[in-house]
Amino acid sequence: MRNAVVIKTHFLNEYLVAYYERLKQECSLGFEIFIALNCEDFSAHGNKYNALIESGVLSLCDSNILLRFPYPEKCRREHWKLNPGNTDLIMLHFISEHPDYDYYWGIEYDVHYEGKWSFLMDAFSKSSADLLTTTIYRHMKTPGRNLATPRFISPSNRAYRSEALMKSFLPIYRLSKRGAQEIHNAYCDGCGGHYEITWPTILYNSGFILEDIGGNGPWVQPENLNRFYFNTPRTPSLSPGTFVFRWAFKAVPHQANILWHPVKPSGAFRWYSEADKSFARWVTVSAKRVIAWFVIRAWLLTRWRALKD
Repeated sequence: MRNAVVIKTHFLNEYLVAYYERLKQECSLGFEIFIALNCEDFSAHGNKYNALIESGVLSLCDSNILLRFPYPEKCRREHWKLNPGNTDLIMLHFISEHPDYDYYWGIEYDVHYEGKWSFLMDAFSKSSADLLTTTIYRHMKTPGRNLATPRFISPSNRAYRSEALMKSFLPIYRLSKRGAQEIHNAYCDGCGGHYEITWPTILYNSGFILEDIGGNGPWVQPENLNRFYFNTPRTPSLSPGTFVFRWAFKAVPHQANILWHPVKPSGAFRWYSEADKSFARWVTVSAKRVIAWFVIRAWLLTRWRALKD
């Protein structure tokens, strides 16, 4: 089996190069490492990373390139934004340029794995899942926010009942080649919306296999319950947990084989404000962070099923 491991990013610096080098050193044979950079002005980087381009490691795209896909809803130019909800086009662009892999691992630059990457990836070498990711559940159970921007639209040749809509959290995932083709076909047929809904919904309703990497949801294999990560799907932020939407972690415990998100490198852009001019809001956020860390520590002590390399 050939696996492409793709680091997805909107910037490129020494941190990203080190991330790439770590994956290259730690992944097993059969895994090839790439960087997918979405950047409107690559010239700002100068010639510093030309070697990565020349070696084929760096896949470049911008909004104009992504909007060339023949997706009537997903790439509708009117009011189109890459984020939220359309960053899956970066991976689909990469797949269109590199179609000869059996599986595609997508990893956002702010995903941190405390352990050896080969251990995580090899743990699922026998899994036939078409979409292997985190926090899979039915969309109707999404608390507080419904990811309505962009809103979900079914493909023109089918209609999904509300109970058939799925949800997942996709900072890290493994997508099969045939799963990518199914998503491409659905987008060509007019499917659109936030990809954390479209991907699992398209695949689930087409009879493809979904699997959760860990946690304690219904799509986790029994041997992986309370392994690799945990979070709280009943909250909009997924916090408390090790793999959440917010807030960013500045440091993580050195306990092996746990996924963390988001762990932002210095200077990286945040989609939300870490600070607030309101003192009351600052106190509230600070209190939530303290509580979250207490819950994480408690989980590590009482619920976590540790694995050893």
